[in-house]
Amino acid sequence: MPDKLKRYVVSLEGVDLFTIELFDERPTGFSVSVPELAIYTFGKTEEQAIERIFTHVWEKYEDLLDSPIPLNENEQRFLQLYRTKIIPVI
Repeated sequence: MPDKLKRYVVSLEGVDLFTIELFDERPTGFSVSVPELAIYTFGKTEEQAIERIFTHVWEKYEDLLDSPIPLNENEQRFLQLYRTKIIPVI
């Protein structure tokens, strides 16, 4: 039985930004997450799931920046990860 979980490290300019975990749940589809940012989504195909996770990564950053209420401790940690690691290389 093949491994149902795949892990991909997303890197840019030699910097590891985050990890994508893709879980094969066929015939239903694919669950995908970025554990470092507590993001989870689903897609019918592997490609759709990965496209969605990248969209969610960017949307989460925008949501953190535009939050009308003070960020909790976890959200502050996520924003710090974006500011120190992800945004400087994109």
